[in-house]
Amino acid sequence: MFYRVRYAQPPRKLVIKHGTGELPLPAMLPPSPLEGHASLALAAQSLEWHVIAEWPPGTPETALTIEVEPDRLDKRSQTNWSIDARIEDVFTFAWKP
Repeated sequence: MFYRVRYAQPPRKLVIKHGTGELPLPAMLPPSPLEGHASLALAAQSLEWHVIAEWPPGTPETALTIEVEPDRLDKRSQTNWSIDARIEDVFTFAWKP
């Protein structure tokens, strides 16, 4: 599965958890976008990622967009906005069988 994470400025902390695992992300995030591949199985044609992103205090509200494109399925994306320089939310992606 291909994934892409977009942000206006790199968060100082980014954690993306799936099930019992976590996506391996670089310690120093690159300028947007961050792209990679993950070997993940879809459960019932859906995928849930628990995302934690933090920016330095005083950072204005900013968006974090995650795009996922599993093999042989259409790309899905979701955007969430930070509150007080932080996002802690579940990003959910679903495909119809």
